[in-house]
Amino acid sequence: MSASYSNTLRYWFDVEALMYPELPKPGSRRHHTLRYQDQLPWQKDLAETDGESHKYFVYFGLVQKAVLDPELFELFRTTPEEEDPSGARSREIFKQGKTFLLAIEVSGDGIPSLSTLQLAAYAITFAERKNDKQISSQILLQAVKDKISNLRSDAEQGRVDASWFEQVTEFLIDELDWKPRELMAREQLCVHRVPLKNRSGKPFKPAPELPPINSFYIDDLERIRHRSEHGPDAPQVKAYLEGARSIDKRIDVTEFDAINQILQPRHQPQGRWPSKFPLFLMQQVAVNKAMEALRDGGVFSVNGPPGTGKTTLLMDVIAARVVERAQLLASFERPQDAFTETPSRIAYPPNQQGEVSRARRR
Repeated sequence: MSASYSNTLRYWFDVEALMYPELPKPGSRRHHTLRYQDQLPWQKDLAETDGESHKYFVYFGLVQKAVLDPELFELFRTTPEEEDPSGARSREIFKQGKTFLLAIEVSGDGIPSLSTLQLAAYAITFAERKNDKQISSQILLQAVKDKISNLRSDAEQGRVDASWFEQVTEFLIDELDWKPRELMAREQLCVHRVPLKNRSGKPFKPAPELPPINSFYIDDLERIRHRSEHGPDAPQVKAYLEGARSIDKRIDVTEFDAINQILQPRHQPQGRWPSKFPLFLMQQVAVNKAMEALRDGGVFSVNGPPGTGKTTLLMDVIAARVVERAQLLASFERPQDAFTETPSRIAYPPNQQGEVSRARRR
């Protein structure tokens, strides 16, 4: 793989990962900012409520963004001539506000939900840069969950107190071999009380969930980045990153000959979305070109104002892909021949905690 390809992916990943998650504003929700020595809301509310009308979103390992920025400046400095981060001018550009290291959902009666645990991606990136090593976020997350399982087993009926969050934070710091230069002392965790029912007692549908704290495609970027450093390029990502170099492949759709070539019967997909109305001319052109680009795992995009039929043509692309896969599956003598063996097996349905178990094949 090319160095520029790997470096671009690394840069893209770092930009996404180093966007500190904002400590969410509670809005109308009851909230508490506490220390690890304080009593938690569910310890106070347990005698007053049944624990089923609400749950909690807990953000812990609180840190000021202005504490992180000087270290960020030092870790990613490219030339010695750059201004020292302790300088007054640099301090002016440091971010204001609070962020955090971890977040998790806790039931109304104080039982944490392992499957909802999230780690702030910036902490992993700081640790990677400081220690010059790669850290798998998934392996790290599982290690923290294993630690939580042991801590939870020691708590009464699985219910946790504030010191539990302190222990989880310390374990994460030990695993990373990195910690912020100063964690907040007076404000160490923030708890939002999240109603599960409306005023008439009916459950909200869908039930509120802890929002993602990192970029929604950070896991995909991490996987692709690791692959680029240890294996072949991902063709779709490479095509996306090098798209500007493909100007010579552009098609002038105002030329009738170009349109007629694209609309030749041999380019028509084998399937389309059931509808009373056919695609209009340029929609069909886009579908045909999309199927050509995606045939070998490429990338294809369609731009257009609202209401011009982008979603409609996407439905035809999906339908065509479904038909293609059906044709491919029909070519196998046995259904299992369409799959490859992997070192692990996923059990379904998940257990009562909503977790999918993994068992090693023998």
